[in-house]
Amino acid sequence: RLRQILINLLGNAIRFTDEGSVTLRIDFSREVARLQVIDTGIGIAEQDLERIFMPFERGSAGRRSGDAGTGLGLTITHLLTQLMGGELTVASRPGEGSTFTVRLYLSEIAAPAQRSVTHHRPVTGYIGARRSLLVVDDHPIQRQMLAGMLLPLGFAIREAASGSECLESVGAQRPDAVLLDITMDDLDGWETARRLRLQEQRDADASGAPLPAMPIIMVSANAFENRADKLQAAGAQAFVDKPVIESELLVALQKHLQLEWVAELKLPGWAPPAVVGAVVGSVVGAGVGTAATLPAGQAARLLRLARLGHAQGLHQALDALAADHPALLAEVDALRGLAERYAFTDLASRVRAAAQADEAADSAADDATDNAAAKGAA
Repeated sequence: RLRQILINLLGNAIRFTDEGSVTLRIDFSREVARLQVIDTGIGIAEQDLERIFMPFERGSAGRRSGDAGTGLGLTITHLLTQLMGGELTVASRPGEGSTFTVRLYLSEIAAPAQRSVTHHRPVTGYIGARRSLLVVDDHPIQRQMLAGMLLPLGFAIREAASGSECLESVGAQRPDAVLLDITMDDLDGWETARRLRLQEQRDADASGAPLPAMPIIMVSANAFENRADKLQAAGAQAFVDKPVIESELLVALQKHLQLEWVAELKLPGWAPPAVVGAVVGSVVGAGVGTAATLPAGQAARLLRLARLGHAQGLHQALDALAADHPALLAEVDALRGLAERYAFTDLASRVRAAAQADEAADSAADDATDNAAAKGAA
């Protein structure tokens, strides 16, 4: 919820700020967090301040700017803040900018007990025939983001910009699954899903044989839409929040398309260097990539930048790594591909695997040196 609040406020600030800056300021005192999003954008007129959080209301400046928003972003943000027991306020001057302030009680908690950590391996594809997905969203950038996640995994992607276009596309060529936005101009996602099921039933009646249900995955920034009764009434199988997290989307696709993922090979940390080299050589020859060993200092820098989500810094660090270690060009290319897709969690997992392999090689070399010294002393 906190993540969605911040993304909504920062997204608004960036959208309505052509010049100047957008600042996120955070302070924490006596278990009360104050988060401020401050911009130098077009501002909000005084008469709009009282209704800016009402559903489908948009400020006059926003309407004049031609922004294509629905007027629900701030409403959802306000409701989420209230749901967490906090408050959301705004101060603004037209032409000078706005400051949105969120106050929340976030109590301190004890650090969790040490437990085993599961390292997830980056998914690179799936086994079996190529699957087709229809991505339905009235915002082209949202469609492009989903396509950017899924095309590299081997999915065939088609796009539709409205509910009506979705119905036409499915009627012409049935995909294996539909990723369906909820808030659209002509037909909303729920109505589109219901019509898809009716269309599916008519096709089954005409052919005289029942068709397997086509999975429909609803995709929305409105967390309040994620209700089991609404999914069931529309004949939808799953719900994924916006902004879409790749791992959550892949879990939904795996479950409803019965997929078996192909993941990058991760060698155990105890593998000696000779075994590592042999396995890497055989795997590369088979066409499946694996992480190479990375110097500890540069691996730590990449991990820090991945945790920050600093895409530009990652590209600069990878440029330096390629210049200092030409033998690692293939690994740098693989990491750069993850950085370009903003797959920072997958990038961090791959770097950790490479760093562990490097530590294992150093440990094996130290052991060999110690053994040789012991034999010499004997």
